[in-house]
Amino acid sequence: MTRNINPLFDKLEKDEIFNKWFESFDKINTKLSYRNGLRCFCKFTGMMPTDLINEAREDYINRVPPWELRHVKRIEDFLMYLRTKEGLADYTKANYIKAIKHFYSFNKIPVDLKSGITQRATETYLDIPVQKIEDIRKAILSTGTNKFLKAFILTTLSSGQAQAEIRALKGKHLKNIVNGVVVVNMTRGKTNRRYFFLIGQEALEAIKEYKPNLKDEDFVFTKVLSNRPLTAQAVTTDFSRHAQKLGFDAGYFAPHRFRHYFKSVLTGNMDNTYVEYLMGHKLPGVESSYFIGNQNKIIEAYLKNQHLLTVFTDKEVLQKQYDELKGKHDTETETIRKGYEELKKQMELITAAMQAKGKTA
Repeated sequence: MTRNINPLFDKLEKDEIFNKWFESFDKINTKLSYRNGLRCFCKFTGMMPTDLINEAREDYINRVPPWELRHVKRIEDFLMYLRTKEGLADYTKANYIKAIKHFYSFNKIPVDLKSGITQRATETYLDIPVQKIEDIRKAILSTGTNKFLKAFILTTLSSGQAQAEIRALKGKHLKNIVNGVVVVNMTRGKTNRRYFFLIGQEALEAIKEYKPNLKDEDFVFTKVLSNRPLTAQAVTTDFSRHAQKLGFDAGYFAPHRFRHYFKSVLTGNMDNTYVEYLMGHKLPGVESSYFIGNQNKIIEAYLKNQHLLTVFTDKEVLQKQYDELKGKHDTETETIRKGYEELKKQMELITAAMQAKGKTA
């Protein structure tokens, strides 16, 4: 079976059946996530979406028995492939199967198949310790010229959001700034409810450095070579590569671990209901509406504890600025000294030449 079919990706957006299915989604996060799942399925089968649907329709027209349906066999083969694939989270694998089943169902092709892949956290994942601030510092310092990764890490850390909410951020979401903190109003896809969360000063500065000219409808975090929104897999890959570079376990440095860090450091220092609200968790009864109305109290509590979510303190930032200025000053001083020495040598040569000329005369 053909597997190396990257040219198919270029044709995907021209596929009529794919476009009808893709445009049927209202939520951008679902669109991008499901598209990624179908892309992988197309890569695995070596077929375009239209070819897949035509194959299934042909089987039904020809009254092929259920156990011989080609599209079911393809999904089963893909499922077996996913079960043995390393480096891909179970949540992502399950989502890929959901995307494929939805694709066929949307085109009136029934698929009665259970993936058997759970989306719940595994014991191994739950046993991964909460990140240490020194490791987060090390990760930020190691980003180097990668302004995207630095801004993404700091934004996830200071907001306590899942990567879906971070990927959905647009320029317009960064307009409401209170005491240096960004107040983001958004509908969380997982719970489908309106809430707000906060992005700290340190993260905001990193975003400005990464994207200095953001327009209202521009996504904050995009692919490197385009302004297209990121996929969950792209973020996971970036974090995995950085974890490998640092010698960290991929699970320890996964984007969701920063969400765990947020809850861990704020629990006991801030009203727990505030923490749950800011993380987008569903609150009982009317509490959700109540906390929207008490935005100022939540912001005040967050500001008091913002230092717990800050990677580099004010003192460290000032020290860094001082070291940079001192280094610049030392460099300029050394340049002046070298220039002076060069001029001195030239003057000595000129003087020696004049003296030699006088003796000759």
